[in-house]
Amino acid sequence: EVGATTNATRRQNMAITAARGSWAIEDWETMDYYVKQINENNQDGSFLRAVLAIRNEQYHDAMAYIEKVRDMCDTELTAMASESYERAYGAMTLVQQLTELEEAIEYKMWPDRRIRIAVVWSRRLQGCRPNIEQWQRLLLVKSLVLSRNEMRPLWIKFSSLCRQYGKLSMSHRILADLLGIKRNEKLHEIKNLPMDKPSLVLAVCKQYWAENLTELACNTLERLTSQFEAKKTEIKKNSEMCRLMAKCCLKLGDWYDTLPESTKDVQAVSVNVQQLSLANIAQQSPDSSSIMSNVPPLLLTDERAQICPSPVFSPSSYMVQSLQPSPSQQTLTQTMKFYENATAYDPTWYKAWHKLASAYFNAAMYQTQNSFSPAPPPPPFIGAMPSFPSYGPFGSIMDRETSSDILLPELHPPPSPSSSVIVNPPSPAPNQAMIFLAKQAVSSFIKAITLAEGSRLEDTLRFLTLWFKHGDQVEVFETIQESLKLLPVEMWLEVIPQLMARLDSKQNVAQLIKQVVIDLSKVHPQSLVYALTVAAKSANSLRSTVATEILTIMSDSQPTLVEQAKLVSDELIRCAILWHEQWHEALDDASRLYFQDKNVKAMFELLDPLHDMIDRGATTLKEQSFKQVITISEQNQIFAKSKNNGALESVIGLSPEEDEKIFHSGNSRMTYENELKEAWNACRCYLRSQNAKELNQAWDLYYMVFRKISTQLRQLTSLDLNYVSPRLVKARDLELAVPGTYDPSAPLVTISSINNTLQVINSKQRPRKVVMKGSDGKDYIFLLKGHEDPRQDERVMQLFGLVNTLLLHQGDTSRRNLTIQRYSIIALNQNSGLIGWVPNCDTLHSLIRDYREKKGILLSMEHKIMQNFAHDLDQMTLLQKVFQHALEMTSGNDLQQILWLKSPNSEIWFDRRTNYTRSMACMSMVGYILGLGDRHPSNLMLDRVSGKIVHIDFGDCFEVAMTREKFPEKIPFRLTRMLIQAMEATGIEGNYRITCERVLRVLRSNKESLLAVLEAFVYDPLINWRLMEAGGKRPPPETLQKDGQTDSKAESSLKRIKQKLSGRDFNPSVEFSVPEQVGRLIDQAILAENLCQCYIGWCPFW
Repeated sequence: EVGATTNATRRQNMAITAARGSWAIEDWETMDYYVKQINENNQDGSFLRAVLAIRNEQYHDAMAYIEKVRDMCDTELTAMASESYERAYGAMTLVQQLTELEEAIEYKMWPDRRIRIAVVWSRRLQGCRPNIEQWQRLLLVKSLVLSRNEMRPLWIKFSSLCRQYGKLSMSHRILADLLGIKRNEKLHEIKNLPMDKPSLVLAVCKQYWAENLTELACNTLERLTSQFEAKKTEIKKNSEMCRLMAKCCLKLGDWYDTLPESTKDVQAVSVNVQQLSLANIAQQSPDSSSIMSNVPPLLLTDERAQICPSPVFSPSSYMVQSLQPSPSQQTLTQTMKFYENATAYDPTWYKAWHKLASAYFNAAMYQTQNSFSPAPPPPPFIGAMPSFPSYGPFGSIMDRETSSDILLPELHPPPSPSSSVIVNPPSPAPNQAMIFLAKQAVSSFIKAITLAEGSRLEDTLRFLTLWFKHGDQVEVFETIQESLKLLPVEMWLEVIPQLMARLDSKQNVAQLIKQVVIDLSKVHPQSLVYALTVAAKSANSLRSTVATEILTIMSDSQPTLVEQAKLVSDELIRCAILWHEQWHEALDDASRLYFQDKNVKAMFELLDPLHDMIDRGATTLKEQSFKQVITISEQNQIFAKSKNNGALESVIGLSPEEDEKIFHSGNSRMTYENELKEAWNACRCYLRSQNAKELNQAWDLYYMVFRKISTQLRQLTSLDLNYVSPRLVKARDLELAVPGTYDPSAPLVTISSINNTLQVINSKQRPRKVVMKGSDGKDYIFLLKGHEDPRQDERVMQLFGLVNTLLLHQGDTSRRNLTIQRYSIIALNQNSGLIGWVPNCDTLHSLIRDYREKKGILLSMEHKIMQNFAHDLDQMTLLQKVFQHALEMTSGNDLQQILWLKSPNSEIWFDRRTNYTRSMACMSMVGYILGLGDRHPSNLMLDRVSGKIVHIDFGDCFEVAMTREKFPEKIPFRLTRMLIQAMEATGIEGNYRITCERVLRVLRSNKESLLAVLEAFVYDPLINWRLMEAGGKRPPPETLQKDGQTDSKAESSLKRIKQKLSGRDFNPSVEFSVPEQVGRLIDQAILAENLCQCYIGWCPFW
């Protein structure tokens, strides 16, 4: 019986498959035969019978079958919808098909409703997921009443969807049907394409390109655009045709820009400055609707190029000097002309202006680099991986509207830089070309920004880059000055950190930036007041002066707001780093300067401001307590009394009352103040006598202070604001917004009060947990962190915001919950800031520590095994053998068990494990592109609810950790055995690898968007000094002057990022596919030879 039942089920499934296949090829007789073999009482049997009934115009029977299927779906859909939308989506699609079958009957019976139904079907399909199977089923329902010609736009969209998912044969069959040819006939053998159907021809050309018939694709599409160019006047009257022709021109520009170098012969040509004099440019047409009206003659047409043998440039930004015109130069001329034609056909299309602006930007940046320095040798790779010789060294925001022919953006291989021919141009005045290109780029970006919907971050950052680099040129300055009047003021909200960093720019640039900030402060003062308060405290005198001037202007209209911002900022800084901590850190650094570096001058420069701070006097009880020290026994007595009273107020074990009592008691015992003054007097004696004994005496005293402070800091558990910052306690019902919450489109949330007690987190830097009560009644929790510059983390959050946008706009990644966890970061000064609290998260280190404590396992078990196996680990040449021995002796399943034990049931555990694996993969790829290092277990957090991995502390970016002097990292991202074992049964094979490929594919296909953010990142004067840290240099960020060495590091970092985003990170002359690139990165990340070289605190054995 079981065998018979199995065979019957199998026959039913085969009949269903055959019936649906017959329906797809419109073989109705065969479909009727197979449908009769299917049981009428299951969903497929009734559904397919309803289809045949509509085909045969038996509408009463069809309605009966539709109702029967709907009844069957009811129970199933109700159950699944309550569990998961994902599980119910297939049933929802079936219900939609039933509705459209009913509408198909209506379409046939009432002709006057046909247009409305067709429009509804088209719009409804746009809202469906880009899933090939579901789209095909919905299209087949529509094909019951609509002809192929009527459904041509929908089938063209479907063919584009098939190409995006690599189903080229299916896309080929669809286009063959639309062309009316046999499905096995090759498209490129068709002699006469229907040029009267341009959208179909465009789809065929895309198919050519996908099949690597690049020359045929370009020639065919050029023929189409040329044919319609003659009818330009008529086309201008039809908005749909204008948009279609704009798409054709844009696609041609993209294709010519990405043609293989063997096709181009030469990558680009530099602008002939003699043809590009400012006088000639001024004589060009001023028509603002066409940027190309200002382009020199050669850049317009091939015919004029032959008359005026001047070189041209390509927006791909690869250039070479050439004195005679050649076919390849004319090809490159076409690239720019196509982008310009796209803007001419559709002047309101953001994407066309964005492409044209990016083209000019790339050309301007290349011209800038080659105008000021000779062609340098290629910089070395950052972070080479010699330990893995078999693989060699370690290696547009998307269209904002729905395209009529494209569902998802096309993925094209980036151009190869390997065969670049770069010759230094002999132009006598390169600045003229550079100025011209910068002006055109600015004008184009202004147009793109005004047309953009949603985030304008990419275009705004590149506009700012041009502004900062060329704003001192009179012509560019005037263009920018006029253009600023056209821009929406809200666009600056996304780039406030960049504006603050450039307040000290050259005179013309700073003048315009100051005006922009003032204008923004009038409309959105809450968005700027924190940033300006920080800039006003800058050690850079010019930046501080400009920020203070702007705050003074703001005070005229918002005096209370400015005053409150200063109060909150100053007092939070006071709470972030106490006098005890400032001296503890300074003495530690000063001892290193004196005893290790033998740098007495630097030691004095470090200690002098702290002695001045004491001389200025204390302003709070906490600072007054710094001047008084009691013995440990007395301290313990008062500490116990406070504990018995249920209060633990003071960082040194004293309540505010006891501390104040001791301070005013006239106790004659030695105080910090006296000890430090005596030590400083000894230092001054040394300066006069140069007697080393004086310094030794000073350091005896400094060491005593250091030891006492260390003892006190170990007892740091909480801070009472009454004791540390009474002004914050009194700050209530402020006009100031809660940090990081300002949103111009949402109600303003202001600070109602700040919790009196700051919890101190037990870690090296001792950050504080601050709770602010908002005017909406909610608690807003922050981590108040000192001793670190938060501004780089702030820029990283900008990048993560862009990456999240890209992932959400890509159909393959949008529904898989791959977004990166972001949090607000508000700088208070150059070494402290507020970081938004990430709720329900624990560091991996704390999770593993707690788990091992409960299981009775030594926390550093693996390290102890390594030490027992071999002594002096740091000096070993075969460390990987000891490392592998430690791995073999331990299970490494801690995290796997933690995920299982903390999940209430198997379904939640499965969801958490999936989210964990995908979030690991997503941040592995994003972190690799960013060059993110130092991913030790305390910098990774696990969300207790979702299971997602959350990264914190982004101080080591751009592969700085790979080039540091001690323990340089050799791995692209953290992928240790404990992380792998917590994944699914197949480990990295499965969700992890697939997600890595999906995310990297999105990053590579949106390379220009990411580079816009990363360029601003590495050239930011407040950030790029960190690039020097790898070489052991750490200049002060506020006073660092821009020099060639810093610029060289920035350019080298950018080049490395570009290689990663083009698949050339392992070999610049070979472009690896996404799967190949991911495979090599994973191999590097799990290689024991690389892992064992990490420092012990990185916990490579976990």
